[in-house]
Amino acid sequence: MLNIDLINPKTFELANGLPVTLAGDFCPARPYSAIVFLAKCGLYTETAENNGITHALEHILFKGSSKYSNYDITSIINKLGGSVDAFTTSDSLGIEILIPHRRIDEALEVLSQLALRPVFPEGEIELEKKVIIEEMRFYRDDPEDLVMLKLEKACYKGSCYSREILGTPESVSRLNKKTLDAYHRNYFTPSNCSLTIAGSFDSLKTLNSAERHFGPGVWNRAASPAKNDDYLKLVNARGCYSMKRSGKFAQNYYAIGFLTPSSLNDEHIFSMFLPYVFSSLKSSTLLYMLKDEYNAVNSLTTDLVFKYGMWMVTVLASCAPSKTVLVKKIIGNFITGVSRFVSETYFDSIKRCFLLDYIQEIENPRTYCGELSTFNHILGPGSYNRVVKTMLGVKYADFIKYLREQVEPCVYNRVELTAGPSGTAAGKGCATTKLLKKIDRFDGSAAKRLESERTRRGGAPGGTRPKAETAELNCNSTLCALVDPSAGYSTLTLFTSGGVSASLKAGDANVLAELFGKKTAGRSMYENYMLSDCRGIYFDCNSYLDYMKFEAVTPGRWTGDKLSYLSSLFDEFHFSRNMLEKARTTVKNTIKSIQDDVFELSFWGFLTNLFEKTPYEKAVFANEKKLNAVDSADVLNYYDAMLKSPFMVISASSPENCADMIREKFSGLIGRGTRGHDKAMLRRGLRADVFDRELLSRQSQCTIVIGSAAPAFSDPDCAAFSAANYILSDYAGKRLWNIRENHGLCYNIFSEYIPLGLAGAFFCYANTSAEKIEPTCAKITEEILRFAETGPSADELADAKIQLIKRFENSASFTSAASKIMGQYVFYDRTARGFHDYVQNIESLTCESVARAFGKYCAQGSLSRLKILPR
Repeated sequence: MLNIDLINPKTFELANGLPVTLAGDFCPARPYSAIVFLAKCGLYTETAENNGITHALEHILFKGSSKYSNYDITSIINKLGGSVDAFTTSDSLGIEILIPHRRIDEALEVLSQLALRPVFPEGEIELEKKVIIEEMRFYRDDPEDLVMLKLEKACYKGSCYSREILGTPESVSRLNKKTLDAYHRNYFTPSNCSLTIAGSFDSLKTLNSAERHFGPGVWNRAASPAKNDDYLKLVNARGCYSMKRSGKFAQNYYAIGFLTPSSLNDEHIFSMFLPYVFSSLKSSTLLYMLKDEYNAVNSLTTDLVFKYGMWMVTVLASCAPSKTVLVKKIIGNFITGVSRFVSETYFDSIKRCFLLDYIQEIENPRTYCGELSTFNHILGPGSYNRVVKTMLGVKYADFIKYLREQVEPCVYNRVELTAGPSGTAAGKGCATTKLLKKIDRFDGSAAKRLESERTRRGGAPGGTRPKAETAELNCNSTLCALVDPSAGYSTLTLFTSGGVSASLKAGDANVLAELFGKKTAGRSMYENYMLSDCRGIYFDCNSYLDYMKFEAVTPGRWTGDKLSYLSSLFDEFHFSRNMLEKARTTVKNTIKSIQDDVFELSFWGFLTNLFEKTPYEKAVFANEKKLNAVDSADVLNYYDAMLKSPFMVISASSPENCADMIREKFSGLIGRGTRGHDKAMLRRGLRADVFDRELLSRQSQCTIVIGSAAPAFSDPDCAAFSAANYILSDYAGKRLWNIRENHGLCYNIFSEYIPLGLAGAFFCYANTSAEKIEPTCAKITEEILRFAETGPSADELADAKIQLIKRFENSASFTSAASKIMGQYVFYDRTARGFHDYVQNIESLTCESVARAFGKYCAQGSLSRLKILPR
């Protein structure tokens, strides 16, 4: 069994029956604690008549309490340096607060008002019902959501879980103050709810705070309400469902799903490994066959959907219509013979990846608190640790037995969303045979050495933040290193000058990113995948507008062997003509997936128009047709230019100092840098032309994007503009959010500021209906121009400073995140001063400096507009 230190949370029951789980032994280096309040209500407490009431209640809870107004609730938490959010699942309504440790008592007081004392204002209820109906339309524009909704209906057919969380327009329209109030009183009882807190705090004091704000007198004991349990009678049934959306989407989508009981029995817990078997690792046979061997899918995801009583295992693939038959065949064949594809070495790789995911979950109070509350809700207190121990101790023979008895003979439902005619392509059977031989021949003995390493929980000793240091490797390269002796894993990130802005031919950077790390001299693609997975090294390479970014992570510390392997990916980069053709196709499929995604289409549509006639216009998403012209020489020329990058940053975090080791193992790459004109290449002040354009899409809703060019990353105005963006987008700031809250013009609205090397981009984004698009455009423009003219109030800026500083400090408390943030600062500024001086720069902002920076870019006549309309 792999060694690991576990957090040991304790569960108490208040006198009124409320279970309170406390995990207070996080290191004080994490500046935040997380609080999750969970009510056991959802689809299994709803009827067809009131379907969607749980989700509606989530919205209405934030409309004010007996003590606080709707804006007060969020504003108070923000002023405390925290944040608050809520969510609805099939069987729970949750409220989540992230708060500094010393403010837990105040946060619990606000949470008590929010959860227990809502006032249900009738005017707000009517407005919010319209917003929820708009939300339903929004999700109908997402093909993956459409497929998964249908799959859940199929798998849970005949039970409460076959209904939708949002409800229907008819059922939501019927809701009113009386029905919401009655539902809240019925299901928000102490024994039907739970409170979970994770962070660094005194457990006794925190328990007393919980008692004070949620105990008897404040919240009296009541009987647990009845719940529907018809889902417990379900058995897996074979069903095939097809949704035709010809012309609406660019790809076909295919999903399968089957049920497994929600329990702590081994044969059911083992299902938690299935996402790793199907698609989470590079050497997953199914992923490799579909994506690399046959180039049949653009994406493949596997998920274990937690529900009370019955979990659902899902596999979802997106592909070109012509590849659909092949995708369905390969997935079906894989499931019926899955045990053949899980070797003992691959099984060890699964456990390593599972371990890494666990370590990353528990180092963050927010993610850990969410997981802990979910497990407590579904499987009972103490189940989280029990599951982790069980999974890390599973024997290979027992897991193979589980696959043969529970997965291979399983009956599953299938859902297919067709955007175009399915092809008849079929794969060659010999490819599977060859792959099985590679699996059998692979020697994973090198991984056994990792067994003896004890993996620790994250958090710097003594509650201090890990020290960040930079070292100049040569005139072209800088190393940023953070050491945290109690960290459970290590990271390495490499930034090289270039990216899209340095493309020699549109698309070469994207194709290179797709090819990198697969085949090397002397090793095939699949052998490389198996080698990295069995060593516990997980890496990725992506092209961005300003740089190429290589990222790697491993459990425990970096060793010479691991770093040598990563270095060999650069020194021995290799690819075949067949791989090049597949890489071009993959990038084209990525473009198709962007066309199917409401936000991605809007984002890239705005950026490509904003940065037209600049180096950023070479983004492949604006040049799909040019991909066919990218040949082997183009990729190699771009790769050679990348290796001779005029500036390179290597960021690393590890439990032990690995700077000298990185310097040695990456000496070849570091020495290739060529002194160039990188400062000219990253000159600031790029100005973009103003435009007003429309883009026709397959979505049924309308999307509006209004914005402008903005300060570059290293521009002195960057901090001021960040504050302006936060104030506009913040819920408690009553700026953009009022367009949704007071006018009901849209479901989703926010602003975004993206600082880049040559310039930045700022935009406001909103989803709405065709009849509301013009008034929504007018309101957004009016609010931006008003802010550009008057700037923020003193209170708005004070709140923004608190939030920006707290967010930065929270990110910087994790060595992995801090090393990447510092690396980005060094890449753009050539110094880490921006990282070290961030807090000081934010604190020095004035209302005048924010107004001046924002007005410089967003004054009258400076705003561009992109409207995305249904065809």
